[in-house]
Amino acid sequence: KGHPGQYEEKLVARPHFGALSKGDERVVWQGYIGMDALIVDEIKHLPKETQALLLEGIRTGTWTYLNDSIVEGEKPTYFTSNDWGEANGEIMEALADRIAVVIEEKALPPQLDFELADERVKKDLSRPDEAQQCIDELAKNNFQGFKTTLDSVRKTGLAKNDAEKVRTEIKSMKQTSNDTHYFLWGLASEINFSEQYGVKRARDAVSDHTHDKKYAGVKMARSMSPRPLMAAWQYAQGLAWLLGDKTVDVSHLQTIIPHVLAHRSKFSNDFKNSHTGDVRKDYQELHLAKTLVKEYFEGTYTNSVLKVKSAIEAIQKGQKINAKGADHPLVRQLDYWNQNMPQSNI
Repeated sequence: KGHPGQYEEKLVARPHFGALSKGDERVVWQGYIGMDALIVDEIKHLPKETQALLLEGIRTGTWTYLNDSIVEGEKPTYFTSNDWGEANGEIMEALADRIAVVIEEKALPPQLDFELADERVKKDLSRPDEAQQCIDELAKNNFQGFKTTLDSVRKTGLAKNDAEKVRTEIKSMKQTSNDTHYFLWGLASEINFSEQYGVKRARDAVSDHTHDKKYAGVKMARSMSPRPLMAAWQYAQGLAWLLGDKTVDVSHLQTIIPHVLAHRSKFSNDFKNSHTGDVRKDYQELHLAKTLVKEYFEGTYTNSVLKVKSAIEAIQKGQKINAKGADHPLVRQLDYWNQNMPQSNI
């Protein structure tokens, strides 16, 4: 659980004090590291230094303490956070950029049978006997024994082979047309491109250049790394698969991208102020992200990106074009890379 007092020994591992008193240096690993998925409650309550410890373990799949390391590999990781509370802080930017998507859990409907829900939680999630077996193994400083016990008591609704089959099916989902890539690439180019500064930098003021004001970049004070691009496509594939659609189209990306951007974005003051009085159903950042994507789709994507598809396709084939005649940032960026890095896979 997130708490300002958390430190490395509570989060990752600690020395085996009994062995240490005899001159034997051994590490006792925290058990949650060995779970199939990691859940960090109240992430904003953790100080930045502690978040950095989590970041390294999540990023590399390797946890290190003293001179010992344990390799767990990448695994699903979930963070929770309330928007209220005196101790609420912020998620460090590097960690936020590794969170693929964000969703908001809204208040439950009053007609819900809360007693039944409470009983189901106790029945399905509260398993004290099995938990005690795992805790006993950890008490013996037997991390591998803990994982073996965990495997023996695990209950899952999806067999391992079935889970792999689902992942394979999701990854195999193809796009309806190149328009899906153009939609994603166009938005990223608008956010990262600046006529005034060349590229978007966090320390630069929001551009007031007339050309830049036509694009989404002036609505955000932060650039867009490759991670949200990858997350947007992967989750769009997952959404299409879940809906039973045969291919991924722009509508899937429109649905997913706001959830990819909301927690990563630092929206410009002008954009926030222009939508302060909006009637909304989402928290402010998610509402702004949805608004940004909607305005992009109805504006420059429809009126600019789709009209320069032939120029984009020509550049992808390595052909030289007059980029000034195709003014959108995507064309200009692709043309730049084509001319300066001809061997790159555009």
